[in-house]
Amino acid sequence: KARGYKYWKSLTTGKSVVLGGIPHDKYAMTTNSIHQYVLELLDKLGLEESKLTKVMSGGPDGDLGSNEILISKDKTIAICDGTGVAYDPQGLNREELTRLAHLRVGVSSFSRDKLSADPKAFLVTIDDKDVTLPNGDHFKSGVEVRNHFPEMEYFSADLFIPCGGRPGTINIGNVNKTMFNPETKELKFKYVVEGANLYFTDDARRYLEDAGVEQFKDASTNKGGVTSSSMEVFAALCMDKDDHDKFLCAPDES
Repeated sequence: KARGYKYWKSLTTGKSVVLGGIPHDKYAMTTNSIHQYVLELLDKLGLEESKLTKVMSGGPDGDLGSNEILISKDKTIAICDGTGVAYDPQGLNREELTRLAHLRVGVSSFSRDKLSADPKAFLVTIDDKDVTLPNGDHFKSGVEVRNHFPEMEYFSADLFIPCGGRPGTINIGNVNKTMFNPETKELKFKYVVEGANLYFTDDARRYLEDAGVEQFKDASTNKGGVTSSSMEVFAALCMDKDDHDKFLCAPDES
C-alpha cells in the first residue's frame, strides 16, 4: 500500500483485522473444514468420535494443531511436533492438551505428571539425551526419537491427521516403514485426513488407498481457509479505500 501497489487489498487475507483480514488461526477457518471431513467420515461409517483413537503430526503450537485439539472430541494417543513426542495409549490428557493449545506451545511443554500410569506412556523432548523407550529401544537424543517416530509401533491409531510436517514426509520410498507395522506388516491407520499441505506424495497416497486406507487429500480438506481467503480478496478488491476501512477493518484485535 505504501509503495502504491494497486491491488494491495488482496494481500490482507488471513491477516489481522486491523488490516482488513480475517485471522484464520483465531477462527479455525482451515481446521474446521478439515475436521468436518472427519465428522462426515465417522457419520458415514456409524462411528462415535469419542471412541476414535488419533495420532497427530504438528502440535499445539501451530494453527492447525492447536485448533484440532480444541474442536475435536477423540482419544488422541500421540502427538509429534518440532519440540518432541508425547504418547499415551490411554489418551493424552485432554485438559493438558487444551492448556497447551491456548498457550500455543509445543508438546514438549506437556506435563509429565499428566501422563497416565500406563507403562507404555512417555514424553520425549528434543532436549533429552540417552532416551530409552518403553519397548527397550534406545536413542542417543530426543531429536532422533522425534525424527524416527513415524517408523515406530507407537505411530498407530484409527485416524492420522498431519497438521504439520515437511512436504513429501510420507513418500513411496518410506511409506512401507512408516504406515505399516514393521513386524505384522498391517496398516497402522484405517483413516487419514490430510491437514498439512503435500505431506503425502501422490504415489504414496495411491499406495495407501490400494491397501485399503480411507484417505482424504489436502487440497479438498483444507478448503475452509482457501474459501475464506477467496471471499476476503473478492470483497476487498470490490471496495474503495473508504469502504474497505469502514467495513473490513477494526481498530484493534480486541
